[in-house]
Amino acid sequence: MESSASNFVQSASSYLTFGNIALSIFIYVALQCIYQAVYYHYFHPLAKFPGPFWAGVTRLYIAYYDWTGQEPKKCMELVKQYGRLSCRCACGLKYLYRKK
Repeated sequence: MESSASNFVQSASSYLTFGNIALSIFIYVALQCIYQAVYYHYFHPLAKFPGPFWAGVTRLYIAYYDWTGQEPKKCMELVKQYGRLSCRCACGLKYLYRKK
């Protein structure tokens, strides 16, 4: 009995290499990104509002423009292109909830 347990541990440890662990982590992250993109683009409550694809599936789109200091300019371009209800970007929400 102890021999079979020892063989199991040895065979399991042969699969736990650095390459296999790194590949597993990479596949997990890739599948999470695909899941997030599909969910945000098709099933999220704000998916029905118009806007750029990348702005709808990731927050990195507007973060890039924020980082470079071009967010207000880009938001105004998106509002001109898609209208006041362009919620696919964080700045579009400002137009939805702005008090008049």
